[in-house]
Amino acid sequence: MRQCVLQARDVLTFEDLNGTIDSFYSAATGEVEWSRPLAQLTDLCGGVAATLELVDLRQNQSILFESSGINPASVDDYTDHFQMVASRVRHIMRAGSPDICFDLQSISEYEMDNDEFYADFLAPENMRYYISGRLIQTGSRFGLFSIQRSPRQGHVGDRDVAMVKQILPHIRRALDLSLRLKESLNYTSQLENALDHHSDGVVLIAGNGTVAHANSAAGTIFRRNNGISIRDGHINFFDRSLKKNFDTVMQSMAINDLQSPWPQTELLAARTSGGAPYALSIFPANKLLDEKGQGYLAIIFIRDLARLHDLSRRRLQKVLGLTSAEAQLATWIGKGRALDAYARRQKISLNTVYTHLRHLKDKTGCRSQMALVAKIRQIAI
Repeated sequence: MRQCVLQARDVLTFEDLNGTIDSFYSAATGEVEWSRPLAQLTDLCGGVAATLELVDLRQNQSILFESSGINPASVDDYTDHFQMVASRVRHIMRAGSPDICFDLQSISEYEMDNDEFYADFLAPENMRYYISGRLIQTGSRFGLFSIQRSPRQGHVGDRDVAMVKQILPHIRRALDLSLRLKESLNYTSQLENALDHHSDGVVLIAGNGTVAHANSAAGTIFRRNNGISIRDGHINFFDRSLKKNFDTVMQSMAINDLQSPWPQTELLAARTSGGAPYALSIFPANKLLDEKGQGYLAIIFIRDLARLHDLSRRRLQKVLGLTSAEAQLATWIGKGRALDAYARRQKISLNTVYTHLRHLKDKTGCRSQMALVAKIRQIAI
C-alpha cells in the first residue's frame, strides 16, 4: 500500500490507546461529548477530522451524526443530501465489503475529481481521503466512523489500517452501549443488562458510595480478591493509599464539585500476587438514572492489564511467527525494560537473551533495537 505524508503515530503507547478508548466509553454514557474521543482518534490516526454516523435505513434518515473538525454549518448539507449517495458510503454498505474501507479500494483520483461529493462537500472542508470502519449493519440500521484526511496527507497507509483495526471493536461496543442506555435509561434492570455485554469490568456506584451493580466481568475480578474486592458493599483496595485516593474521587463526585479538577480519575490497583495491575477509569454518572429516578454517583471501568498483556504476547506470536520465548522477550523490551534485568528475572544467561533478540530482529527485519521496539509496540497494542 502506498505510504502517505502523515500517518498514525509511529509508536503508540497503551496510554494513547486507552485514553481514546476510555473517552469513547465516557461519551457512550453521556459524560462527555462524542467530539472529544473523535478528536483524540483524529490525532492518533493523523487526520484532519473524524465522524461517527448512524442511519435509519427504513426511513432513509440520519439518527446520529457526531463529528470533530467538521464545520457545523456543513453538517445538515451532508446528512440531507450526501450521506446516502456518497460513493464511499455505498462502498462500505455493499454486501461482502470489508469492515474497514478506504479510497484506494473503490475510487480513482480521476473519479474523485469528477465526483459531486468530493468536489462540493469535501474540497471546501480541505478533506479528500478517508478510512472508515463499519460499526453496525442490520436491515434497519447502518453505522460507521470515518477519519478524514487532507489532500496533503494523502491516502492512508498500512499503519493507519492497523490502528483502525485495533480500535474498531471498542468503538462498536461504545456505540452499542450508548444505544442500549438511551433505550433503557430509566430502567435499572435493562441498564445492568446493557453493561453485562461489556467485556471489561463495569461498576455502577450508588449515591451513597456503595456498589449498585457490577457486571459479570467485574464480579469475577472482585471474587479473585487480588488487590481489589468488595467489603461492606464498597470497593476496597489492598493498597491503603490507593483506597484514600479512590475515596477522595468519590467524595468530589458526591458534592458535584465540577468547578475543580478531579483528584484522580485514572487509578492502577496493584495485585497482591504481583504482576500487571488493574486499570480503573472513573467517570461521573449522575445522568444515568436508577429505578427511583436518581442519578448514580459514578461508573467505573476496570481493565485487566494482565489479560491485555497476555493477548499482546499471543498476537506477537501469531503476527510475527515467534516462539513463546521470543514473544516473552518481545513484550518485555516493548515496555522499555532492560535486557540484563530480563536475564535475571528468567534466570537465563545474557547470551541466551541476545540470541532471542537476534532472532527477533531477523523475523521482523529490524536492524536496530529501537526499530524493533517500535514495531513490537505497534503490533502489541
